[in-house]
Amino acid sequence: MRTFVLVFCLSLFTAGYCFSQSAGSTLYVSVRSVELKRTPSTFANVVAQANFGDAVVVLNNSGKWVEVRTANNNTGWTLLDGLRARRVTATGATATVSEVALAGKGFSAEVEVEYRRNGLDYSAVDAMEGTRTPIMALLNFIIEGRLSRGE
Repeated sequence: MRTFVLVFCLSLFTAGYCFSQSAGSTLYVSVRSVELKRTPSTFANVVAQANFGDAVVVLNNSGKWVEVRTANNNTGWTLLDGLRARRVTATGATATVSEVALAGKGFSAEVEVEYRRNGLDYSAVDAMEGTRTPIMALLNFIIEGRLSRGE
């Protein structure tokens, strides 16, 4: 009987996950932003962007890529990793941009002050987080270095 219940629960979970990706279902952006691309490929042209909390409707899926439509009718392909079946929202409290950045590093403002007092400086990390590499520069690096392009 336990085995049956376990298999049944596992089946429900799997069905729920698959249904969340089916055409017509609504998913929500769970990261800062996602790029919507013309085709399901890392190096495809970006046609639009969706931001944290935006609802998107699934039109099609292809492995880890899903084709979606935004509320303002932009369509494109994005990685499923940046989307969730439930909207992620803040509850009650608000956080500043720097508090969110500190949390991303794994500590609070007080901990950062203590680290700085001991001579540690995270300005280089902050600078790296702000660096963006154009996709064509990345593609050229891969080609010139004879690296595997992946998908």
